[in-house]
Amino acid sequence: MKKKYLAVLLSTGMILSMTGCDWFKKDKDKDDDKKTEQTSENGSQTEESGTEEGDLSDMVKKMEPTVALGMLDSLADYVTLGKYDGIEYKKYETNVTDEEIMDNIKEQAAGGEFFTEVDRAAKKGDHTYITFTGTIDGKSDDNLSSKGESTHLELGSGAFIPGFEDGLIGHKKGETVVLDLTFPDDYMQPDYAGKDVQFTVNIDSVKELPEINDAFIKEHFGKTAKDDPTYGKEWNTLEDAKKEVKESLISQKESQVENYQIQDIVSALIDGCEFKDLPQDYVDEYVNASIEEYEQYATAYSMDPKEFIKMYFGVSYEEFEEQCKSYAKECVKEDIAMWAVAKKEGIELTDEEYEKRINELFDTYKTQYGYDEVSQFVETNGGEDTVKFRLTLILAREWLVEHAVEKGSYADRDEYIKTLPWYDKDDKASDDEAKDATKDAQ
Repeated sequence: MKKKYLAVLLSTGMILSMTGCDWFKKDKDKDDDKKTEQTSENGSQTEESGTEEGDLSDMVKKMEPTVALGMLDSLADYVTLGKYDGIEYKKYETNVTDEEIMDNIKEQAAGGEFFTEVDRAAKKGDHTYITFTGTIDGKSDDNLSSKGESTHLELGSGAFIPGFEDGLIGHKKGETVVLDLTFPDDYMQPDYAGKDVQFTVNIDSVKELPEINDAFIKEHFGKTAKDDPTYGKEWNTLEDAKKEVKESLISQKESQVENYQIQDIVSALIDGCEFKDLPQDYVDEYVNASIEEYEQYATAYSMDPKEFIKMYFGVSYEEFEEQCKSYAKECVKEDIAMWAVAKKEGIELTDEEYEKRINELFDTYKTQYGYDEVSQFVETNGGEDTVKFRLTLILAREWLVEHAVEKGSYADRDEYIKTLPWYDKDDKASDDEAKDATKDAQ
């Protein structure tokens, strides 16, 4: 899907991000020893290839967040604000259905491999254990082989390339099935895209989940669960399981849709603004940061950056670069609009608020990023002036959200999906992918 990677750009997990536009530099030194383990749907391969400096565009430079700081007095002049006090928005519902609850319980049961072996032909939804080998142009390929190890595969999960799982339906334990298939043209590993492949598959066993009832729950998820103590949920009945899973799913949904809700409000603000020509140096900073981030990821995985972009996002490097430019402009617009709101409403970051927030952030991320003290956290993330600027934008965003007005809710799932950042009304694949990506969010 051509725009899939935009969603990744919008959710790269920066610490002090504006809702959609991430800005913090990441320390990738800890990842230098990582290797890329590319798992094809029909095997795995580990690539170790060197990355030479300069493989990326000339735009890639070390991100120094100085442009905005040097123009704070004039930053708000680049925008004429539209309506920002009382922006109307629709609420995302976080209802949980009985089907979702049972699906989650089944997923947990499948994760624990609490199956019962069956002596019949495999059908969709069964859990098979298989060994397989693959050949292309008559030559065996270890990357398309289970290497003699029995591999778990749920039929109908879509984990393997089209035709593989369907080809096993109707076959029993002990049978050998030969599958003549073709890799999709847009397959994530270019070496296999569009190529014909033959798989020889041995079905080692066919299993199914038994009926999930009180006895099943108590045996596998109860306080004394014997199969795996880590699954001890202290669920003694199916109702116990349903109650806890429902609470968990609602909590997950509330967390997920909160970010969508905020972005809707911010987007409405930006849509109502009139912008002058954006400061190009400021836009370039965001472009550099986005490209540099993925250059660092590629280096950490010992991959050529262009191949990494192709594999990770399914687009050419040139397409990726263009999307970075478009993304950068939206980020700059958001910064400028938020700064204008802050100026208009007299929103300022007091010393007391700064100390409170920076200590909260430090406590949250010190373990994850290995910070020893607050000063190190501040310096790593651009210095005190940069952090204060970003925190001021966050205060403006909070003000914006607090003053927004709820006007109805999304009536159904389709309407909800069409609001998501990566939905492309001209790309039919958006519907299926968005539904899969947001299964737990709506």
